[in-house]
Amino acid sequence: MKNKKKILFIAGLCIIGILVILFISKNDGRIESTSLTERSGEISERNSVSQGENKNISSYEKQVEALKTAPLTKADIEEPLYKGSKEKFKVFKIKAMANGYEPNGIIVEKGDSVQFNMFAEQDTDIESKDFKLFLMLPAGKITNFGFLLNQEGTYTFYCRNQCLGKERIFGHIVVRPRS
Repeated sequence: MKNKKKILFIAGLCIIGILVILFISKNDGRIESTSLTERSGEISERNSVSQGENKNISSYEKQVEALKTAPLTKADIEEPLYKGSKEKFKVFKIKAMANGYEPNGIIVEKGDSVQFNMFAEQDTDIESKDFKLFLMLPAGKITNFGFLLNQEGTYTFYCRNQCLGKERIFGHIVVRPRS
């Protein structure tokens, strides 16, 4: 009986996830997938730099490295994926501003499912090659999207075309081993 409840709960989460993806893709047909099965060369290069192959690390890369050891980011909502599960469903509020994302670093553990509720001060966009994601973020509205994070690593999101300030802004998701 408990296994049936777990299966029904997981099936319900899958259906909700599919509906969210369909809603997002209906509003902006450019979203391709939310899986982490492929990581871009950009992240692989950054990881090899962080492992000591290049001692001349930029301040940007130092910030990413600092996220790897920082305490977990506080989610607005954090619940087990199902009763007794170590994996969590976490909801983060992120604000896109001309000077960057707030917060610009999210830290989670492997196996967590995350939802971002992103608010943009002005019309902008968000892209992540790691997640094969591109979305328009209309000014003054909250745009929701999410991922199941099954691979450890550092993933980047940024504005691609319609940045709020003079320069491209970046944010990171660091997926650490489950403690």
